[in-house]
Amino acid sequence: MINRGGNPSLGFHIIDLVKLRAVDLVLDIGGNMGQFTKSLRQDGYQGEVHSFEPVKSTFVQLQQASDQDPKWFVHNFAMGDILGQKEVNVTVSSDFASFLQPNEYGMKRFKKNNTGYTEIV
Repeated sequence: MINRGGNPSLGFHIIDLVKLRAVDLVLDIGGNMGQFTKSLRQDGYQGEVHSFEPVKSTFVQLQQASDQDPKWFVHNFAMGDILGQKEVNVTVSSDFASFLQPNEYGMKRFKKNNTGYTEIV
């Protein structure tokens, strides 16, 4: 958990905080394919996790990632302050999906930030 520069990684700080505060429930908003929860598990976190991923194709991958973990629950919907449906921009790279349109800088800097299609969530 030490990065190439010899400094503690972000994962190191997160798991340290989880242990310090005795966290036993993690809400993973925008769970994508489960990278964050997998990292927590590799670092020793054994508590419950609820991951929320609204994009259907990405949710299928998240569901597969969580299959063997009885304390990892996945939910196929978006989180927000209102109840309803909304169109999400699904980008070439699943980790850039957003309700917002990518701006010009983002599209130039991150080629996979371009919207591939939209989906109602």
